[in-house]
Amino acid sequence: MDLIKNFKNKFRTNYARAKAERSEFLSKVNPFSPAAMVATWFGCGLLLPGPGTWGTVGGFLSLSAVHLISFPTQSELNLFMLSVSLILFIAGWFATSAIEKKTGTHDLSLIVIDEVAAVWMLATFMPIILYDLNWALAAFVIFRIFDIWKPWPIKWADRRVQGAWGVMLDDLLAAVYSYIVLLFALMSLFFVSPEL
Repeated sequence: MDLIKNFKNKFRTNYARAKAERSEFLSKVNPFSPAAMVATWFGCGLLLPGPGTWGTVGGFLSLSAVHLISFPTQSELNLFMLSVSLILFIAGWFATSAIEKKTGTHDLSLIVIDEVAAVWMLATFMPIILYDLNWALAAFVIFRIFDIWKPWPIKWADRRVQGAWGVMLDDLLAAVYSYIVLLFALMSLFFVSPEL
């Protein structure tokens, strides 16, 4: 019973903090400015509760755009995925820098372009999540666990690397951890069922 009560209290506290942060953000930044649209991934980061989770949802949904383009070869798909990932990372860095200067606050929870860039990078090196809903859901859950839990060196990057680099880097590291877990899962399934 105490566990449920603690969860409810923590949820209320986090929700109130995120709501206040969103109000402060909206008082200082035009949400339709290019920097805000990129940083919040077209408003995903403004959704409550859990803007990081909504940003990750937005990132995974944006991956579906890959299915609208025909790629003659796997190497062309890989090049496209890597290029978009790098563009998202660079655009995210610029947008995050602009928002941090405007608000005077580091690593606002409603900045979710870091989650989006990390999800695209994860899909670049683990393309099975583009084609299999079960793997996509597993990747989503695993990524969110690492992004929230922040084991070393994610927590170190989150606390020590300042500015937009720190915002972008910790999610990229969460994607690396997610990739390792998914790779081990994929390899173990292959050894159990070699016909995969």
